[in-house]
Amino acid sequence: MIVQRILAILSAILLVAAAALGLLGLRGQSLAVALDGFDRTLLDHLRDLVMATLGGWTWANLVLPLLMRPVWLVPVCLGVIVGGLALSVPSRDPSERSHRRG
Repeated sequence: MIVQRILAILSAILLVAAAALGLLGLRGQSLAVALDGFDRTLLDHLRDLVMATLGGWTWANLVLPLLMRPVWLVPVCLGVIVGGLALSVPSRDPSERSHRRG
């Protein structure tokens, strides 16, 4: 029950953050541009880390397409995924049984 609430709150926070990013005028800005504006060397370090640990295929086929997406899309996707997890977590302990006879 508590895990379900935590996931629902996290989902709401991510969706509100995505709306705020979209309303602040960042809706057309890509994630790469936003990260580059935050720290110039961050993308270089991220590329080096991914290439060293996961290889060039991961960088070219997974990370680069993600970096080309709008900055608000990442929290939206994470919010939807976390919201789905919140809905799929059972709300009751399966060991609890109803004492009602049917």
